[in-house]
Amino acid sequence: SFAAFIVLSAFADDLRSPEESGEHAQSKSTVGFAGAVQLLQQEGRTVRMSRGPISQGGQIDELAVMTPPLDGEVDWDRIYDAPSDVLIILPKWRVFPDPAKPQWVRLDRLAGAARVERTIRQIDDSVKVVRFAGVKDVPLVIGDRPGASLQSGPIESLQVIEGDSILPIILDVEGRAVLGRVDFPEDEDTGYNIFILAEPDLLNTQGIASLTTARVGMRVFEIVAPDGTGIAFDMTLHGLERSRNFLRLMFVPPFLPAILCLAFAAGLM
Repeated sequence: SFAAFIVLSAFADDLRSPEESGEHAQSKSTVGFAGAVQLLQQEGRTVRMSRGPISQGGQIDELAVMTPPLDGEVDWDRIYDAPSDVLIILPKWRVFPDPAKPQWVRLDRLAGAARVERTIRQIDDSVKVVRFAGVKDVPLVIGDRPGASLQSGPIESLQVIEGDSILPIILDVEGRAVLGRVDFPEDEDTGYNIFILAEPDLLNTQGIASLTTARVGMRVFEIVAPDGTGIAFDMTLHGLERSRNFLRLMFVPPFLPAILCLAFAAGLM
């Protein structure tokens, strides 16, 4: 029992769900993505919550998903640390905590477009956020597949992006990118793809309450991470880094073999 207590204490940060609400992968709030994580796992994908350098502890080709909070920012250091392609899901809503339920939030109103653009300013400062008024089902088109269309459930104020370096992959009827890829010049090519999903309501709790919208959200992952590629959500953007823990260090490589040898020797004694 004492040994089990020590091991569980070492990995407590990894096992404990964060109490903070927000636009992260373990949040069950309106703007959180815990529901999308469950859908991905039910499809048989490997999904990892990264609370440290996102390149550590995962697969070589896994997709890094970054969900910056409003007024947060994705910088190049995070992009370069990613093991492979990157999907950035933009924020959209201003929210405030629900007094009755700390893990929930209440929608305030749409965030200003300039605040949303700021989250990817370092990646591409030419991107502009555009919104359409009203709540309605949204017809979408897959850009590289003529005649291929998608239909989402009701979405309020559809958010899209446009810019000289944005190559649309999923478009609205106006031809603007709901999902786009940053098309860098050859001399600035990073060697992997950076995708930007402009409309978070395709994947957050509020959006996937509609089965039709949930199907579109999963189609996004089929496009950016085909063939069942593993997915890692970056939790550090929300201040959820794993704290330094000497006990945990003992139970991970390169020290794990030594600890196992000591345990085996103790058992023999």
